[in-house]
Amino acid sequence: MQATILAIITDGTHCLSLHHSHLAAWSQLMSFIDARWSERMGSTAPPADDEAKAQMFFRHNDDDLYGAR
Repeated sequence: MQATILAIITDGTHCLSLHHSHLAAWSQLMSFIDARWSERMGSTAPPADDEAKAQMFFRHNDDDLYGAR
C-alpha cells in the first residue's frame, strides 16, 4: 500500500493531508491553489501548466512551501 503525505505552508496556513496516491495529493494541491489564486495573485492569470502554476503560486513568498512524499 502506498500513501502520499501533502504538506502546504503558506501565508500562515499549515495543511497536512494523507492521500492514497501522488495523483490524489497533486489534485488536492491544485484545488488549494485554485481556491486561493485570485486572493494571492490578483489579476495575474494562472499558467495553463499545473507545475508552472504551483511554482508561480509558491514563488510569491520565500516562506512558502509544498511537498508530497
